[in-house]
Amino acid sequence: MLGATGQGAGTAVMNYTRAYTEYAGLRATQMAYIDSAVNHARARGDSTRYARSAREYAPSPPESGTLEANIAGAFARDLAVVRADTTHPCNREDR
Repeated sequence: MLGATGQGAGTAVMNYTRAYTEYAGLRATQMAYIDSAVNHARARGDSTRYARSAREYAPSPPESGTLEANIAGAFARDLAVVRADTTHPCNREDR
C-alpha cells in the first residue's frame, strides 16, 4: 500500500513518528527553559537568558496542510487531553 507521496505505509508511519518525537523534544526543551526562567532563575539576567533560549527552541509555525502542521495539531490535542486529566501526575496541586 502506497501513500500519497509514494512511500510505503511503514515508511510513512516511521517518518511521522520521528517528526512527532522531534517536535515533542523541542517543546519539552522550550518548556524546561520557561520553567527555569519563571521558577528557578536566581537573577534577572538568568531569567532573561532562559527566556531567550525558550524562544530559540520554539518550533516554527508550520505551513497549513503539511506533515509538520499535522504533528503540531496532534501534539496540541494530546497535550490538552493530559491537561484535562485531573488524575495525571503533571496536574497535581501539591507541586
